[in-house]
Amino acid sequence: MATTVRQIRRYVQKIAKKAGISSEETKLAADCVIGICKSGSCKVSDIVRALKSRRPFREETREFYDQLADPKAGFEQGRDAWLDLVAPTANNMPFIAVDPSDIIKRYGKDFENLDTVRDASDPDKIIDTGFPTIQIEATDYEHQNLPLWQETYSTVLPEYRNLYDLVGRTVLKVLSRVGLDAIWLFDRGFDGGDFYTILQGIGIRWVVRQLGTRNVIIGNDRTILMSDLAKSLDKPHEVQVPYVDKKSHEMKSCPVRFNYTPIRLPGRVGRFFMLVVTGLRSDDMILLTNQDIQTVRQARRIVLAYMRRWGVEEGIRVWKQKTGVEDFRVRNWNSIRRLTFFSMLAYGIQSLWLLTRPAMAKRLIARVKVFIKDVPFKSYRLWDGVRDALCSGA
Repeated sequence: MATTVRQIRRYVQKIAKKAGISSEETKLAADCVIGICKSGSCKVSDIVRALKSRRPFREETREFYDQLADPKAGFEQGRDAWLDLVAPTANNMPFIAVDPSDIIKRYGKDFENLDTVRDASDPDKIIDTGFPTIQIEATDYEHQNLPLWQETYSTVLPEYRNLYDLVGRTVLKVLSRVGLDAIWLFDRGFDGGDFYTILQGIGIRWVVRQLGTRNVIIGNDRTILMSDLAKSLDKPHEVQVPYVDKKSHEMKSCPVRFNYTPIRLPGRVGRFFMLVVTGLRSDDMILLTNQDIQTVRQARRIVLAYMRRWGVEEGIRVWKQKTGVEDFRVRNWNSIRRLTFFSMLAYGIQSLWLLTRPAMAKRLIARVKVFIKDVPFKSYRLWDGVRDALCSGA
């Protein structure tokens, strides 16, 4: 069996071949992905140390900085090549979640195109400096995630229009290879009239969580505020929502109640369905979908589908925590976009192993000492197992 480092190189080489990048660029990409997996860091200095090159440290780090920043390098094609590689696997997964995230650089000053972001990890959701990102992941009912797209962007660039435009173009990019049969899941940040115009043009099946501040049309052309309609509906139907117990890490379920109703949106053609779920938190959760709902069973499946979007947030936490992506020190804009993409590849290749090479993933996980034998979300343990294998040369 090839060593773990060779396995990672093979996947990067497949991506590089599809992207048509040079052998020198391929080596840098593979070194970055391996270095991030081994060090758990996106600092170039940590990556170089993890690789244990025989060349002088300063010479090696300088070459990394120069190659990452090179405007002529073809690394940008790697995103499309990654999509090509994972498409056969992703197309068997029923859901795709789109999630805006951010990389906080609280004390950053000299980073090129530094932006202003809202720190979602802070209890007060404070405004901070950093870079916004778009994450798109496929997911299923089995708590398995597969990242499809990662892009770091900046709203200060002249080509940036707005979030909806960026996400719409990104969804089309992913949709060209993946997701025609999937249900696409969007959070409340996408509850905007302009975004529904984009969604109608794209032609996917979608579910968007609602703020509740939208007017909708019901029955005989009566207009009502969505939150008022949600409060007025009885919730006679029940569904068991799965969740992971934080103490035992076991899968459990809790009952929630829901209802659904057909609605129309002012100024838009077609019928939509609104679903209201109560029992999760103090406020009702309101969902809007373009799927036709004829039975309670169909509505129940949509409620459960949306719950998988929260599972994707766990994948984003793995990406941030295990790769150390928020602590990068490169300041050039090309370097920032490329290094953050390589960090996603480090997490993505391991996610792909869990889905397509479960026996190999199991052996790597077995290297990790655990207190709880079985957990539904295995990405953390696989990361630790891969890191242990890389450090020991296995």
